Amino acid sequence: FGYWQAAPPEPLRRLRSKYVTKEWQSKPCQAFFGEGVTGQPDVSVLNKRLGGLFPSVSRVVFVNGLNDPWSELSVASDPSVAAINMAYGDNVVITMSKASHVTDFYFSSSRTDFGVDIARKRILAAIKSFL
Repeated sequence: FGYWQAAPPEPLRRLRSKYVTKEWQSKPCQAFFGEGVTGQPDVSVLNKRLGGLFPSVSRVVFVNGLNDPWSELSVASDPSVAAINMAYGDNVVITMSKASHVTDFYFSSSRTDFGVDIARKRILAAIKSFL
C-alpha cells in the first residue's frame, strides 16, 4: 500500500498542493470500497496476511528502480531479501540502478535508457521460462 503523498501543513514547504491531504485521498477508497474504509491500513496485519518482504508466491517477477524512494518498500530493497525471494517458487528479482517508478513508460532512446531495455528483456525471458 505504500504511503499517501500528502502535502505537509503550513508553514512547511511543499511540492504538492495543500489540498492533497490524507482525507482527500481516502475519498476514492470509500467510493470504491465502501464507507467502512477509514483511516490508515494496519500495515502489520497486511504484512502478516500477505507475507511482507517474503510473500508466499511463485513465478513472480519483482522489478525495482533503485533510484526511487519507493524501492525501500520492495522485496528487492535488500540483496539478502531478494535472494530468499528468488530461491522460493522460481521468483525473479530485477533491479535497475538508475531507474525509478514509471521510467518504464518512457520510449526507448539513449536519453531515457535507465536499464529499462535490459530489464524488459529479462522480464520477457522470465515469463517465457514460467510457461
